[in-house]
Amino acid sequence: MQRFLPILTVVVCTVIGMLGCCRDDSLSKSAQLNTLFSGDFDAESFYVFAYLSDRGDNQIDVSVNISVQQDGKANLANVALSDFDKLLVVFDGLEEQLNERHAQSYFSYTGRVSAGANEYKVALIRNNVEIASDIVNLFPLPFTPTVTYAGDVLDIEWGVQAENQYEYQDKTLRCENHLENRIFVKSPDIIKNEHLVNSGRLRVNISELIDTHKLGSLDRLRDVYRKCIFTTHIIATVPEVQFSNSRLNVSVNQTRIVNVALW
Repeated sequence: MQRFLPILTVVVCTVIGMLGCCRDDSLSKSAQLNTLFSGDFDAESFYVFAYLSDRGDNQIDVSVNISVQQDGKANLANVALSDFDKLLVVFDGLEEQLNERHAQSYFSYTGRVSAGANEYKVALIRNNVEIASDIVNLFPLPFTPTVTYAGDVLDIEWGVQAENQYEYQDKTLRCENHLENRIFVKSPDIIKNEHLVNSGRLRVNISELIDTHKLGSLDRLRDVYRKCIFTTHIIATVPEVQFSNSRLNVSVNQTRIVNVALW
């Protein structure tokens, strides 16, 4: 028998995952020694990567990281902003300064702004002078996933736009009882393009997800855990549209996190 399930949560996850606690002055000495600061580099040295994700709830999450090319090293190195440098998002005549976050010695700058503006400007400021900026004026069209659940199969569907590309990030099962909380994850093979779901439909076989982690049957899982929630992220981008200049690159998307209580 098929039943329709409400999506418990449709929110967004910012495309960048390395976000930690807010910066404080009690960073360990070792972390400080491993940190590069923007004040030690010329403005022309920076590469700025910004990610704007429309939440679908009238909010846009912003995440920015800054890198430099060090002499003699092939890879870009992450830097933290010095006191006289700052990152801003400008929209509808308003300025929103981004907040510093760090995980160990990796730094990023995040904020949340209102959706619906005609354009969004991301700017790096040094001593009150703009040294790099770019403007975003186009997001993928929004979409709303719906879910049906029949037997042990979840079907997640949404309306597609021809110019958009759709993908999902991970199939996750979060289960809990009075003794433990456990998370089981199955990731798509990106090399094989398993993450792409341009058909507007993602089918999830819960039994196959359970088999991946050798958890036994679905009935056994129900016996062991009092609650299990399935989660996945659906992301829409417009591959042909890029906002970038020589030192600042902005990526935009529509992202939905779909949470469904299985029991």
